[in-house]
Amino acid sequence: MTGVGGGWRGRRVGVVGWGVSGRAAAALLARHGAEVFVSESRPVESFPSNAREELFRYESETGGHSRRLLENDLLVLSPGIDPRIEPLSDFSGPIWSEPELGFRFLPNCRIVGVTGTNGKTTVTSLMGDLFASSGGADRVFVAGNIGEPLCAVAEEISAEDTVVLELSSFQLELIDSFRADAGVLLNLAADHLDRHGSLEAYHAAKWRLFERMEEEDAAILAVTDEKIRRGMERGMRGKIYRIGEEPYSPAALRGIVTPAVLREVKAFENAACVVAAADHFGIPRGAVLEVLSNFRGLPHRREVVGTFRGITVVDDSKATNVDAVRNAIVCFREPIVLIVGGSGKGESFTPLRERRDRCRAVVAYGEEGRRIAEEIGAEWVGPFEEAVRRAWSLAEKGDLLLLSPGCASFDQFSGYAERGRRFVEIVRGLVREGNVS
Repeated sequence: MTGVGGGWRGRRVGVVGWGVSGRAAAALLARHGAEVFVSESRPVESFPSNAREELFRYESETGGHSRRLLENDLLVLSPGIDPRIEPLSDFSGPIWSEPELGFRFLPNCRIVGVTGTNGKTTVTSLMGDLFASSGGADRVFVAGNIGEPLCAVAEEISAEDTVVLELSSFQLELIDSFRADAGVLLNLAADHLDRHGSLEAYHAAKWRLFERMEEEDAAILAVTDEKIRRGMERGMRGKIYRIGEEPYSPAALRGIVTPAVLREVKAFENAACVVAAADHFGIPRGAVLEVLSNFRGLPHRREVVGTFRGITVVDDSKATNVDAVRNAIVCFREPIVLIVGGSGKGESFTPLRERRDRCRAVVAYGEEGRRIAEEIGAEWVGPFEEAVRRAWSLAEKGDLLLLSPGCASFDQFSGYAERGRRFVEIVRGLVREGNVS
């Protein structure tokens, strides 16, 4: 697929948000002659020195968004920015996400887009490994919501390369011309309701990945998810690969999606989507098996930290919605002491009641902790460290201590990765305090 880069000289573009996406978008636009105006809600002092130095290259405002933004021809939003806030809601021109901008600078290269509520990063990483190891492309770029923003690498990409993009609902709701050769939709659950306003709006953003597909493109859909099956009724162009049904059922893929593979990949659907992509692009099944067999998982995603005092400790800090917690609970056979909580996204935790009997104890913490405790019958402890300490004290030999928060981390941490690292640090400290191994 190809974007339509060019024609930027003299165009006035507002870049909203000065995170990694905003910085990449501004730099790309400036190199092509656009007049860039940066708007950031946080104070300039909150940024590291290198980000401040970059910001000073542009006309900018910090500490809030003013109506100066309305003077631009185009706005490019970082994924954390809601286009419905003032003054953005008054803007009459186009508003794009950063991947939409990056797409317009791409040559006619192969593009694979991956979305879904859970499992996006795992499948994106697997897809990247598949294309890199199979010789099916000159080079492989893994970008988007994982790794670097697309704008940061777009100019390096040639027509012989493959781009694999993890795409969030925030990024997809503001695409326009973006088109992928293959799109993957893994699942649809409740998430980011605080931003999208309703489950229907959140799901609609995910489906936008497939809006511009043509007959030769591939839609790889996990039809084991009832919401995906219903969504397909709207009609779609492209070849549809139905994950969960023949020829992509568990029985049909028994020789490739083996129990050993599933222990690392964590879900049949994740592995089967990779098989379908390989089939679509003519990559041998042997290459798929090798990639799946060698995959060792990603940090903070049901990551087994170790076993201490007979207690297995698992860091699943990336589980930032309720559905991810439900999936994590059923993955383990041991009695579970579960840690949940953080900053909310507008979800109810009542669906966890049906999994409550799998947990010896549940400790809730943080901004949403009290509400979670009331909804599912948990013990509430406010600060994260105290919650980990309490959970550790409740765990017995043979149990599994599981951090699977079901919430964002921003009430007490900069992100899920910092939360996961802190969890491990606290547990290791408790082990040392107790002189156990």
